[in-house]
Amino acid sequence: MSIEIPAAFTAFQILPKDETEAADTNMPATVAQAMMVFLNTNINNGENAEKCRHCVGAALKLFACGPNGNQKVSIGQACLCWSCGTVALPANSEEFPASKTDGKMPPFAKCAGCGESEETNFIVIKQPDGTVVPFIQGAMATEEPAADPQA
Repeated sequence: MSIEIPAAFTAFQILPKDETEAADTNMPATVAQAMMVFLNTNINNGENAEKCRHCVGAALKLFACGPNGNQKVSIGQACLCWSCGTVALPANSEEFPASKTDGKMPPFAKCAGCGESEETNFIVIKQPDGTVVPFIQGAMATEEPAADPQA
């Protein structure tokens, strides 16, 4: 499997959840490095790499273009799930502060993709000037069905 890893993925930095991960020299520091791990190990037959690429690519597209009028967006603290490759706001993000960027991750951030909470790490997006921006993700707005003109 061959997937191009855009340079922008290096801005998505992975926060170690504890001192052990912080001291581990093999712990990927960016989503770009996590993508390399996913690709080199072929986890889930490449599905983790593809899922990760899709999630981060969608966020980058929203950063570049902004949301359209038919989209709802959520902004906050994202996490990377090592079990399925999802990069998104946690399913239980209301349970902890959105501005949590101090490197200490609560053990209960649940992946929005698979529900895993033990194999997740927070993501911080740092711009070249060092400023941090929140993660943004979109979902299509639900539309009310049109009234049946013959009713």
